[in-house]
Amino acid sequence: MRLFDEKYRILGIINPLDVLVIIVLAALAFVAYGLLSDEPATVAETRTITYSLVCPAVPASSDGLVSVGDPITKLGVGEIGTVTAVTSVPSPFEQWDGERVVVYESELLVDVVITVEAEAQDTDLGYLVSGVVLRNNTVLAIATKTFEFSTAQVLDLEAAVD
Repeated sequence: MRLFDEKYRILGIINPLDVLVIIVLAALAFVAYGLLSDEPATVAETRTITYSLVCPAVPASSDGLVSVGDPITKLGVGEIGTVTAVTSVPSPFEQWDGERVVVYESELLVDVVITVEAEAQDTDLGYLVSGVVLRNNTVLAIATKTFEFSTAQVLDLEAAVD
């Protein structure tokens, strides 16, 4: 038995062009069903998170550049929360005294600690805020209305208890 007969039908049953049309129509029907089905999209649950951003070695004269209520943005992305508290502590620095390393507190530089609150989605990788995945020790370039810092580190990230 030959694969094609004298009318070019497969096994004498169906035209190859008809098979191609059936396959295309089946694929279109499948796509249309997926687009038009009334199944509700799954909406990820959001929760309030609180985290601290540590900005090390900022000039002490920068006090007051970040205020409670300021929005925090990740440079190039968007808003990642609102400032709820700002503190600063003297920056530590190390110096070799000839025998050992001694840690001193700087009089000119401070570490600014910004506490931030945001609405986030819980994911396997961390908390998702405006397309940015946040987890402890993540380093971000951030900005407020009057302050910009290129290496702020996320610390003390936790979700609010409902």
